[in-house]
Amino acid sequence: MNMPSDANLTFQYILNDKAKTSDTPNEGISKTTKCCSKLPETFWPQDCFAAVQARSTPAPGACRDLTLTVTAMADTVIVSPLPDLSQPDAVLNFLGTFPDMLANNPHQQTSGTYNIAATYCPPKGGILPDKNEVQLLVHGASYTKEYWMGGAWHGSDDYSWTKQANKAGYGTLAIDRLGNGASEHPDPLQVIQPTLQTEVLNVVAQKIKSGEITGCPSKVIYVGHSLGSILGTMLANKYPNSIDKLVLTGYTTDISNIAPAVATGQHLPAQNVEPARSSSLPQGYVTQSIESGRTVLGYAGGFDPSIPPLDFSTKGTFGLGELLGIGSATASNYQGPVFILTGDKDKVFCGNASCEPLIKAIALEFPQASTFGYFMPRNTGHDVNFHYTASESFAAVTKWLKVRIECLLFQETVKR
Repeated sequence: MNMPSDANLTFQYILNDKAKTSDTPNEGISKTTKCCSKLPETFWPQDCFAAVQARSTPAPGACRDLTLTVTAMADTVIVSPLPDLSQPDAVLNFLGTFPDMLANNPHQQTSGTYNIAATYCPPKGGILPDKNEVQLLVHGASYTKEYWMGGAWHGSDDYSWTKQANKAGYGTLAIDRLGNGASEHPDPLQVIQPTLQTEVLNVVAQKIKSGEITGCPSKVIYVGHSLGSILGTMLANKYPNSIDKLVLTGYTTDISNIAPAVATGQHLPAQNVEPARSSSLPQGYVTQSIESGRTVLGYAGGFDPSIPPLDFSTKGTFGLGELLGIGSATASNYQGPVFILTGDKDKVFCGNASCEPLIKAIALEFPQASTFGYFMPRNTGHDVNFHYTASESFAAVTKWLKVRIECLLFQETVKR
């Protein structure tokens, strides 16, 4: 796939509710509006930059695996004991008791020091003093950090978010969330709840900001997918200064389709589905048991049919506690820019409804955001990275990140 040029990706800017519109000559592209001046970049101190150049760092394009030590504490709900989860309906029925647990079960302070697996990839051409931004990549449920690298099956670079971001001049830090992938797997119910996951993500973001990852203080561009996007919204709500820019993919504020998604995937304990890989995990760690269910949830429209079987064979797990209390949260204090990347056929967050109104409604979650924008690739399902439109999606995000504006932004979808 070839990366589309900027001529194929257009934005609509709205300033004070009055758009200045001009026709674009590009075939198949809607009208665009341009307004607002660029904001100044923040530069590193030269002595800091010199120190980075002098230290031992990976060659440009060479990634390195890291283990981040994170100490975090959060208020969590004491979850009722698990029933036998050997039947698919049992998982769904147990999730149905979560609202009652949230309302009636006692809470506790959960704390610990955890090992978080991560992969840092530097920008192509190396770190520059005028480009001190790192994308913090946070995957969704039943995936790992490999989602951002073309898939756990080591797929084509055409589907690699990290490769495209690095080429565009951004460093990337892809992590396995607590309880996922190569990260530590604590209790899947009592520990890895969204409140603690948010605290862990805040610590990781601070490690980027402090310079622990690159050697010098860096801005944080938080990029989430699916559950990772929900957690990004929670992070922006509680710690608005931890994030400089927010990119949410595979996401809307409508979570009513998550329970049906669990049913479609026929989730079972991972120890039963993948005994060779997951026999040591408690039954509270689950995964999809049928390939067709995962395919229906993640893929729609245009995609390589060889990918879903590879995706299923390398699928990850997630702890049921990660779904306790998830939902939309108004990040009223977050003042940075927000961008949404969601396919028009996203079954998980749109169901059978039209996605575009749901995407636009996300702006209500961020009333103080300096910028709001979206790109909705056509014929694209929930796993936006693994569709034929991946190159368009990556280019849209890159273009948006490079545009500094101080007004409310909406992006027109590309017309096909």
